[in-house]
Amino acid sequence: MKKKTKKNKKKDIWSLKRISKLKRTDGLTMKTVNEYTMNAVVDCTASRNGKRVALRTYGDDESLITYAQMKSMKDSIAVTLLEAGFVHGDKIALLGESCPTWIVAYFGITSIGCVAVPILPDFSSKETCSILEHCGAKGIVVNVKNFEKVIPFIENEPSFLVRMEDLFHIPDPISSNLEDKEQF
Repeated sequence: MKKKTKKNKKKDIWSLKRISKLKRTDGLTMKTVNEYTMNAVVDCTASRNGKRVALRTYGDDESLITYAQMKSMKDSIAVTLLEAGFVHGDKIALLGESCPTWIVAYFGITSIGCVAVPILPDFSSKETCSILEHCGAKGIVVNVKNFEKVIPFIENEPSFLVRMEDLFHIPDPISSNLEDKEQF
């Protein structure tokens, strides 16, 4: 294995500095990822490439979600949470299988400064309730399949509870003849 020398290390740093100053084709300066939140990246991408595909589901109910749709759904969730009284720093548990709904719910929660607490759907009801108690969740976003796991927690701790499926409607299944093949 080759040992890194100071000369190589300086070259690596120079490369990063050089890359961060490169001009993009749209005239903006590239910045490091650390300078943006993920929500800002979604918003920026939606404004520039709203018609491009952000999320895709496969299987029997195959569908596409564009960046513009994702931003709209994320903002809708954020408004719902703000109207329910959530404030910056509140913890909201997110329980469900990995799917576009889960991803958009995560962005909606974090966009208002709340802390998303992901809980694996493989956990038992006892484990799930233990995590909910320990993290101090003030709200829970859960899918139908895992709803029964949170019932014991809700009986003891009144919380804001919403089913993922009620947050928004996933766009209709894709057609076989898409107009803009560049989306992919």
